[in-house]
Amino acid sequence: MKVKISSYLTTIALLTSINVFAFDLDALKKLGEELQKSMPQQLDQNGSSTPAQSPGTGSSPMQDPPKRSSNSGALSFCESEDSVFGFSGYTTMNLSGSPESIVAEYFDIDPTLAELQIRDHLFTIRPVIGVTFPEVITDGGMWSGEARSRGVELIMDPSLTTLAQVIQASKQEKKGFGAVDIQVPESKLVMALVAIQLEPLLKDKSLPDRLLSEARKPGKYAGGISVKSRLAFAVSARWELIKQNNQRLFDSYIIQSGNNQSTKFDRSSFAASRSCKLCFDTIDWAAAGGIPNWRHASMVAQGKQMRDQMFGNKPAYNPINWQANVAALRAQALSLNENTAASFESAKGQSRSEAKGAEAARISREGQNTYGGVPDPDLDQAISIMQTQTPRYMEADKKEALATALKERMVLVNDIQSMQMDLLSATFSGNYSYVDIGAKGNLLNSLTRSACLVAFAERRAARASEVKLPDPSNTSEEESLLR
Repeated sequence: MKVKISSYLTTIALLTSINVFAFDLDALKKLGEELQKSMPQQLDQNGSSTPAQSPGTGSSPMQDPPKRSSNSGALSFCESEDSVFGFSGYTTMNLSGSPESIVAEYFDIDPTLAELQIRDHLFTIRPVIGVTFPEVITDGGMWSGEARSRGVELIMDPSLTTLAQVIQASKQEKKGFGAVDIQVPESKLVMALVAIQLEPLLKDKSLPDRLLSEARKPGKYAGGISVKSRLAFAVSARWELIKQNNQRLFDSYIIQSGNNQSTKFDRSSFAASRSCKLCFDTIDWAAAGGIPNWRHASMVAQGKQMRDQMFGNKPAYNPINWQANVAALRAQALSLNENTAASFESAKGQSRSEAKGAEAARISREGQNTYGGVPDPDLDQAISIMQTQTPRYMEADKKEALATALKERMVLVNDIQSMQMDLLSATFSGNYSYVDIGAKGNLLNSLTRSACLVAFAERRAARASEVKLPDPSNTSEEESLLR
C-alpha cells in the first residue's frame, strides 16, 4: 500500500510547527476535527481510502519518494517546492538601465567598493529583522521561491548587477484582471529586507515602509488566489514597533502573520509545509514579556494550551538511534562545512578574525534579548561560508575535491530526508504526540536549510570552476550515515 504524501501535506504541515495557531483558535479546533476524520485512513495509489495500519499490526506503509526535477541536478531537493524553503532557482529580470544607474536611484554605493559595502551591511543584524539576512530570506513565511532566489543570489554575489536585479523585480506591477502572482508582492518584500539591511546607504529612509505596504497585498500561489505573505506581516509588525513606535499596528500585523494560510492552498501543494519562524518567534517574545502586559499574551497562552491538550497527550516519538542519527548528521554537516570553509578561504587567501565573530555574536544576543530575534545555531557556519567570496578552482585536485564535497552533501541531505519520511510515517500512525513530532520536524528542517545553503555556495564555486555536478540518481558509492 502506498501513501500519497501530498494528500496529507496540509495536515502534516500544521502538525510540524510547534507554534501553529497561536492566534487562530478556530482553525486549531477545526484541525482537531479533521484529524479525527482523516487519520484513521490512508490513501492508496489509486486514491481509494483504506483503514490505516499501526506499526504493530502489519507492514508499514511506503511513501512516494520526494519529487525531483530532471534539470535540477544534485540539489533538486533543495530547490523543489517540497523543500524546507521552496527555492525555485534564479530568474533574471530585463533591466531598465545599467546596474549602476538602477542602484544609484536608491543607494549611495561606490561602484569601486560595491561588493565590500553590500557584503558588510548585508550580514549585519538589524533590529527590525532581528536575525541574519540569510536566515530571514529562507524563512518559511515567504512563499515564492522565485522572489526568495533573488535574495539568496545577492548573498552569493553581492554585486551591483545582482542588487539591480532585486530592485528591478520590486518594480513589477499587477497586469490585467485577476489576482497577481505572489512573487510580485514578495519581490517587494525582498527589496524591503535589502533596504533595511543597507539602510546606512539608503537614500530614502521611508522606502521600506512603502515596500512593506505593497508586500502585504494578497496574490495567487499553489492553487490559492488570496494568499498573503506571512513574513511580510511579521517584518511589518517589527518595523512599526521598532522604527515607528506604533504598538497598535504591531498588534494588528503580528496577529495576521500568525493566521493560518495553508487552508487556501490546493491540497496537493507542498507549500503548506513551511512555517514562518520569525512570525512565531516574535509572537512568543511579545507574549513572554517583550512587550510588558501585552494584551494578546493570554490568547497566545490559550492557543498553546489547546494545542498541547489536543496534540500533545500521546507518547513522544523516540525510535532507536534517533538522537544518535541526528548527532551523526550534525557532525557530518559540521565536518563538510569546515572543509568547504577552509577551501574557500585558502583559495582567496581570506580569513575572518575571532574578534569579528565575537562582535557578531554579541549583536545577535542583543537582537534576541531586545527584539525577539532567535538565531538558528545550525545556520551559523553556513552563513559564515556564504559571507566568503566564491572561489574559482583551477587545479584538477581541487576541482575533484569540490565535486566530491557536493556528492557527500547530497548524501547528507538525502539522509535528512529519510528521517523526515520516518517522522511522516509516525505522524500517519496517530500513535505519538504531534507536539513532539513538530519539534523534531523543526530540528530536521533546520539541518536541511543549513545543508542546502552551503550546497548553493558549493555549486556556485563548481560553476565558476567548470566542475560537473554529480548525478543525483547515482549515490551507490556513498554510504548513508543513518544507523
